[in-house]
Amino acid sequence: MKNKHLYLFLSAFIICGFIFRYVGIQKNLSYWNDESHTALRSRGILEYGAPLTEIGHSTGLYQIGLYYLTAGSFKVLGVNEFSGRIPSVFAGTILIFVVFYITKKIIKDERAALLATFLTAFSQIQLAWSTQLRPYIWLELFTLFVTYFSFLFLKNKKSFFDVYLAQGLFWSVIAVLFHGSGFIAVALICFAILAKIVQMKKYSYLISLVPLALLSLLLLRFMFNNAIPQLFNFDFRIWHYIGFFKEFIWLLLPAFFGSIFLWYKNKNLFIILPLFITIIFALAIFKLNTQYVRYSLPAMPLLYILFSIGFFALIDLFTFKQKKQIALLIYVAFFLGFIGAPIVKGKIIVWPKYYYSINADVRENPIVDYKYAFARIKMMIEGKKDVILMDAWNDRVPYYLPGQKFIFLYSLGKGDLDTTYGEKMVGTIKLFEQEKMKYPYGVVIVENWMSMTPEKLQDHIRKTLKHEFTVNNLPYNENDKWSISIYSWGFDK
Repeated sequence: MKNKHLYLFLSAFIICGFIFRYVGIQKNLSYWNDESHTALRSRGILEYGAPLTEIGHSTGLYQIGLYYLTAGSFKVLGVNEFSGRIPSVFAGTILIFVVFYITKKIIKDERAALLATFLTAFSQIQLAWSTQLRPYIWLELFTLFVTYFSFLFLKNKKSFFDVYLAQGLFWSVIAVLFHGSGFIAVALICFAILAKIVQMKKYSYLISLVPLALLSLLLLRFMFNNAIPQLFNFDFRIWHYIGFFKEFIWLLLPAFFGSIFLWYKNKNLFIILPLFITIIFALAIFKLNTQYVRYSLPAMPLLYILFSIGFFALIDLFTFKQKKQIALLIYVAFFLGFIGAPIVKGKIIVWPKYYYSINADVRENPIVDYKYAFARIKMMIEGKKDVILMDAWNDRVPYYLPGQKFIFLYSLGKGDLDTTYGEKMVGTIKLFEQEKMKYPYGVVIVENWMSMTPEKLQDHIRKTLKHEFTVNNLPYNENDKWSISIYSWGFDK
């Protein structure tokens, strides 16, 4: 492929990839729960000089990189959904170029580099997580850097410790500061060190893993107070991921062939692609949380690269010594099967949307129009004194109605105070009624799915309070059904 054509395609993918992502945030659609959490901490930096809640609660080093990055965007563009998400749009766009650059560098195949770039630019899952106030698209970028420098580290047989190892370690630490699951990047670096020890038979260098282990334990201590005992806990329920993998059969099949191809052709690439992907999924499923596929997202760019390697290796195999007409038909068949079919199924997006669902592959996150719901609640309580708000989650009220007194309807709540936001936690009908008697006006939010609020308490609220309104799924996300119902007392007086 001529350079001018190559870079024309690359430029088109980057520009269109940015436009698709930008369109996906321009409606300022409401945050979901985890986004509200990030926004609260980032807003705390502007208000208190650190990522603190109103009562001074700190999460230590947890997500501190994301909090300060978002706070910078809030400072420039204001505290709103658009400014919270725009950094992810830029990260997702940068990732498009980085995938091209690294693929071209490590496999020297422009076709595969362009195909991997195309998937990064237009895969639905990439567009979804490039338009959220969450760290996962950043983790993809940092993990890709770690993977690239691990490859260069493995290739260097002249010396064991080199600048590539240092660069890989640097990006793994940055990943950790954006999210706790960034420790996967540290695990990848450790595996690369172990692989090079075996390759070079430098077994005395196993001692080099000790400082990395100590650094990891230290970071864990300052990010999660109870994390170290959790190191020995594992979860083997994989049903959630089975559904996820079924959605990506089209991606996994060529990637599997690419793995076989690399096993015979390039052992270092086999380590940093198939084995790194396996490590990421294994840690995400069995160690972090088997119910949240987002923890495995750092594997996706590596899968796109491996898919592209396998895709063209298969094409080259089937077109070997074939006539041009037959070879062209094979190319068309492969593109229709492995690119056309995902487009039809919505796994690859060819036209920009106002919202890309993070539940399109596995339904795991409640997405409701909270912004609309809290705007209506604000109108209900405006001018009323001594109003209590009760919610089934504790991040939403502090973000959408800052300063409003509220109670967290939490299954384990015994009337004690939440150490994060300082609200009272209630989990029984008896405690609920006791709190209700203290206030002339009250608004209660009930989630219409498996909730932190006990079912018996939910049923009691539905039977005894006035139903005000129900808010359904987010606009432009109508196929992803979630809803909350709002109940009240005292407003008819």
